[in-house]
Amino acid sequence: MLSEYIGTLALALLYCLAMFGWGSLLLTLIRSNPGSFWNDFVSRLLAGCGVLYLCFVGLSAVARLHRIEVGIVLAVGVLASCGIIIDFIKNSIARGSSERWMLADKLLAAFIGILIGLQLIVALTPLVFYDLQVYHLLAPAEFLRTGSLTQVPWNVLTNSPLAIQLTVGMSLALDASGQLAKLLFAMLGCLLCAGVFELIRPAGRRAALLATLFVLCFPAFWIMQTLGVVDLSIAAFLIFGTIWFRQALADTRWQPAIFSGISFGLAMGSRYQAVILTSLAIVLVSTEYLVRMRSDANLRRALTQLIVVGLLVSLFLCPWLIRNYSHFQNPVYPLMQGTWGATEWSPEQDMQFRSETLGPRLHEIPATQKLLAPVMLLFGFPSNLLIGSIVLLGSLAALASPNREMRLTSVIGLAGLVVWGLIRPTAGTALLRYNAVSIVLLLAATGAVLGSGKFLPKARSAIAVMLAGTSFFFAMRDLQGSLPVMQSLTDPHMRLAFQELNVPSWAAFDYANEHLDGVRDRILVLGETRGLWLHVPYLAPSAFNGPQLDAIFGGNSSPDAWQKTLSRQGVTHLLISYPEFERLHKKYGYLNLPPAGMASFNGWVQKLPLVFEDGRGTALYALKTN
Repeated sequence: MLSEYIGTLALALLYCLAMFGWGSLLLTLIRSNPGSFWNDFVSRLLAGCGVLYLCFVGLSAVARLHRIEVGIVLAVGVLASCGIIIDFIKNSIARGSSERWMLADKLLAAFIGILIGLQLIVALTPLVFYDLQVYHLLAPAEFLRTGSLTQVPWNVLTNSPLAIQLTVGMSLALDASGQLAKLLFAMLGCLLCAGVFELIRPAGRRAALLATLFVLCFPAFWIMQTLGVVDLSIAAFLIFGTIWFRQALADTRWQPAIFSGISFGLAMGSRYQAVILTSLAIVLVSTEYLVRMRSDANLRRALTQLIVVGLLVSLFLCPWLIRNYSHFQNPVYPLMQGTWGATEWSPEQDMQFRSETLGPRLHEIPATQKLLAPVMLLFGFPSNLLIGSIVLLGSLAALASPNREMRLTSVIGLAGLVVWGLIRPTAGTALLRYNAVSIVLLLAATGAVLGSGKFLPKARSAIAVMLAGTSFFFAMRDLQGSLPVMQSLTDPHMRLAFQELNVPSWAAFDYANEHLDGVRDRILVLGETRGLWLHVPYLAPSAFNGPQLDAIFGGNSSPDAWQKTLSRQGVTHLLISYPEFERLHKKYGYLNLPPAGMASFNGWVQKLPLVFEDGRGTALYALKTN
């Protein structure tokens, strides 16, 4: 197992070097001098993410998004980094040698480094996160197979913007297991630490270190990093986008505006939900700047920088809008159905999708929940009751700070908390993911309050470390209680069992990959939606695409008609996971046929030749050919 981990880490390092190399080339081209170490390092890395993303989109436009071409793009980035990284390290050492650190700050920095290392270690656990298997990595795998940003049939989740998913997902060309991609998501999520440190650093190094420590110890973020959730990467993009937008407004140079546009573009190009925090950050930062600098010249400069940012954001978002419009005549499919409409999406599906994504509306919940909705995310989980109370009080205290950075951090965090609380008034895992950046900013503001100002000057650092330690204890307890982390990292049998437990059709997938022909065969997968693991062509309807199945098997159609319809679509086999089928049918109305229709469907399936059965409710059938 150790050799496997070392191999994954080595590939991740090479991929990061490719990002770093491409980003360094861009910085050289625009003659940028970012300043501090973290500003310099992250600007190269995120600019490299942006360049890789645009390269992959360009390859897809000419239908050349294949493993060899992706490997060439990555190799160029690695070679570029080899010619730059030595000078970068020398400059970083020279920059660091001129700074004096107190012993307490060195200990805090060392502890933060240990926590980051632990997060990367737990990210080596097996890939079991549902979203990665159903669309975040499934879509890039299909793009690699077809060579372009192809439409994934009957999977509405893959129609969301997938910028960072595409950029990281091309690592499937190096590691088809997805473990490399999962680790890369966790690495990009760790950039949150650098973002928080840079954002709070003007308030003092101790304040910035404690702010970073508070973010690192938040319990829910450990589970997200372990699973490889993409949202912490997006939160890092938003924070650095905010930092660079502030620099762009305060500086006559236009390079920070480019970095800000790339960061905001990667965020909004990866999740539509990022538009809320991007808009709030831009509006609040612009307001703060214009209030301080009241002149027509400053207003014109702010507008110019804003236009640069807006153009880059549009550039990063456009491929997904164009892709959706070309297939459905709706650029934001499946959203805004009342305005654009789409042939494959019904009002019932739209309502179900919205309910799953945003939950009940504000007017549909009791009065007590309405009152708590703006701040409910802070108290939505049992381990967050104490932490949430401290964070709320700390962020409110930051509003009274004389330091502009602390006030701005708290204002953006509180604004995001309230706005998202009103949009999705019931707290839960989905809201935590959509609004992770607000929680990050509130945690940072709380840590900064304890690390600066006149608040308990002799005891504040000890109090902050004690609170962070308590939070870290909850984090480890919740993590091990939710996932068998230690067992799956140290026991190969437990690791395999854990992964197979989270993919009910694993044995059937293995059989299909080994015995079916990747050119001649195509599988219709019912119930099981984790199509990432299939290496032969397939149709795997998402939980929300049951009506597409109803259109085939419903109405007055007969088994002969079903056979002909599936044959026209090239389907040669039918894979059914009966436990997953029942779950989706009960929760989402998946294949919602009347009793007589379901009986006819079941009778037809039983007459099909059985190719494989795993003994746990998953079967593979061959369709009869004429």
